[in-house]
Amino acid sequence: MAPDNELNGEQPPRIETAVDIVAVPAIGADPGRTWLDEDSQTPWLLTELTRCIPTARVLFADHGHLDSRDSLDSLAHRLLKWLLEERRSTVSPPTGLVLDYMSTVADIALQSLRRPIFFICHSTGGLVAKAALVIASQLTSRLGSIISSCYGIAFLATPHHGSSYLSAPEFTKSIQRLMKLKHRIPPRIQELFKPRDSSLLHLSSDFRAISADIKLWSFLETVDSTLSITDSDAGTTIDMHVPITSIRSGILGFEHEKETPLATDHVGTASFKGQELTTRISFIDELHESVSVAIHLSKLTDAPLDVDLEVMVQVNGFFEDTARGISDETPLKLWSTKASLREYLAKGPSLCLNLRLQKTAGIPASIYDDSSISSFDSRPTSAQIRASMDGILQPRGTPTTEANKSEAVPQRPQIKESRSFVGHISPQIHISEPAVHDYFDVQSESSQDIKMSIPQPQDVIEDACQSETGVSNMM
Repeated sequence: MAPDNELNGEQPPRIETAVDIVAVPAIGADPGRTWLDEDSQTPWLLTELTRCIPTARVLFADHGHLDSRDSLDSLAHRLLKWLLEERRSTVSPPTGLVLDYMSTVADIALQSLRRPIFFICHSTGGLVAKAALVIASQLTSRLGSIISSCYGIAFLATPHHGSSYLSAPEFTKSIQRLMKLKHRIPPRIQELFKPRDSSLLHLSSDFRAISADIKLWSFLETVDSTLSITDSDAGTTIDMHVPITSIRSGILGFEHEKETPLATDHVGTASFKGQELTTRISFIDELHESVSVAIHLSKLTDAPLDVDLEVMVQVNGFFEDTARGISDETPLKLWSTKASLREYLAKGPSLCLNLRLQKTAGIPASIYDDSSISSFDSRPTSAQIRASMDGILQPRGTPTTEANKSEAVPQRPQIKESRSFVGHISPQIHISEPAVHDYFDVQSESSQDIKMSIPQPQDVIEDACQSETGVSNMM
């Protein structure tokens, strides 16, 4: 892989640059010839793009020699390592004192890692760039700075969802001749180009998760390419006009993706063939605007958010009150504290609660005692309910008195309240005890009282007869 000056065998001078434009060709393609116009010997990236963006440095990526052991991940790692080395050697430090020299070297190293990056990828080179960014997002070393410095990527006829013609072995020679590939694509990589391959689907899914802040351009081919197939039996050659990357495969399907169709074939998309003065100029202008914004953002200092100190975690602990000894009920007491997320992860919940207990160990218990302001009887426990069902708690027919109630239902232990409730007077809470007798027994007794209070029809007739007899006697 080499920058633009090394294409002609020259040693590149170390000049100051504000942004890196990385041109990634198709797998096996020539890094310089891919971006040539038909009537030009210089890639348009070095003429038109650098004229519009003078502070940009164009780096032409070269996948190198390919063998059967290469995979998409190996090409991605190769691209990351090469790009990191190119970004390190950008500016020569000025002469001066040793201390100033060392501080300048440190500043240059930091600036080189923060310098914005924009990718321009053609065909399968876009898959390598996507895999490289996904790998960089999972690394914490200096390679991880590539994803944080990437502000945009342009895909030119990239088969995101595969291609039937790039993956078919019978079209291998025709594809190599059409795209003028220097190296043949290894079969291991060629199998990944099958439509809807699971590896490509996972790659697109992973790339979606990291590309929310990345500017995306997708340029689509709309003109069929000509592939020649030789019939071995008849010895004749058949020309087929097919799209190498279909429109459906060339679209990522992301919300922030800009899709632009080009009236050219697969090879012509690398140079915007036929639309050099329209679509290509428009793309360079948009790229210039994005570069200006990226340069401004890269110069801003990072302010630590300290999220682990701002987020508070509430830790609750439940424990039994062993001071009561053996009892039918086992009340649970709650002790809680708040700690920062950093402290919680460093110490753990148990230590945070112990520290809270140590802080409040010297405070008298009477401060938190609310027995004087809130005293109420506790509800029957399951043991008491079972005892009442067996007639142990209170035999049926025994009158309910205050003494029996206090003996049957033990008082609830004193409860300590938190600091937030100290000094406030709470109203007394009274909980009515359920009746000892059964509901239906009480209802039957009440119904008998009602019947006794209501006169029956027979009694009314007898009273009427007696009143008539009394009247007749008086007469």
